[in-house]
Amino acid sequence: MKLKIILIFFLFLIFCLNVFCQSKGNQFELDKKLENEKKFIKFCWENEWRKCNYSNCNFISTPFFLGLKEGVCIADCQHNSISICSKRNIARGGLLNPELDGSMKFKGRWPFKRILFITEIASTFFSILGAITHCFLFFKFRKAYIQIKTSFGNLYTNGKYPFFWMWKMIHFVWAITFLLAAIFHIVDTPLTEKGDYFSAFAAMHIFCWLTLIRIFNITCLKKQFLLGFIFGFWCLSHFRYMTFVKFDYGYNQELLAIAVALQAIGWISWCAYIKHPKRWALFILFPVVGLCSSLEIFDFPPIWGYFDAHAIWHFVLIPMFFVWHIFAKEDIIFYIQSKHKAA
Repeated sequence: MKLKIILIFFLFLIFCLNVFCQSKGNQFELDKKLENEKKFIKFCWENEWRKCNYSNCNFISTPFFLGLKEGVCIADCQHNSISICSKRNIARGGLLNPELDGSMKFKGRWPFKRILFITEIASTFFSILGAITHCFLFFKFRKAYIQIKTSFGNLYTNGKYPFFWMWKMIHFVWAITFLLAAIFHIVDTPLTEKGDYFSAFAAMHIFCWLTLIRIFNITCLKKQFLLGFIFGFWCLSHFRYMTFVKFDYGYNQELLAIAVALQAIGWISWCAYIKHPKRWALFILFPVVGLCSSLEIFDFPPIWGYFDAHAIWHFVLIPMFFVWHIFAKEDIIFYIQSKHKAA
């Protein structure tokens, strides 16, 4: 009986070793295939890029593009190279990653299906829609402020809301940021790339500045200016590093993620502590923004060639702007009533 058990055990052990060795062998073959594909794609990409110059950009001859710079033309040609090499890889049976569709990233970019001259049509559309939304909410917030001011009458005079300018300004800042993002998604050049990344970085830190002003109730203009100067100096030093030392996309995203996380902790803790009547809005806003930001980490090829993780992130942000508007409008009433009770 014991001999049978030992024999079964050894047979089972041999079977496991055989499966393990086969999987290792298959993985080795797969790794070798992927390595060969990467070499093929790299060669194709470099060969196609050599053709990218001003004279070879056929679309530049149309009247709409006559005034555009050579950099825009070359960026168009380079994106064509991405699509060409991806199609060649698929045609030869390559996948590059078993879970992907044969596409691969070039300089951090997926190959997109373009409409006219627009590189990323979905991200462009949602970015423009985001800018329009902020313009709409700018006027909507101003109108709500006037209505609240009128309804409170003398009570408003005794408890004037000193943060009105901040929420107007942030809508204006984000509108510009989304417009610059739209330009970058239309055409990817070093200039439009910096405009997108730097404006997003500046807007996020402006919001950090305003967050501290509201949470700590800083109404003194000198203190507000001093705090703003510190944030401004930090942003300028970051732009200098990204421009003249190293344009590090990962480093830039890490700093943005830290800024978002600190804001979320600050706002949610403050709202819970003071029992803000619309604290539920921020309890929805920041977790959703955090989950959407994770889309940038768990990246995937464009769905149908148009909708990538970044485009979906732009889309989900739009309703969140309305959630913020609900909180900001209620904060006026909450502040005035709190001042009245304190008096």
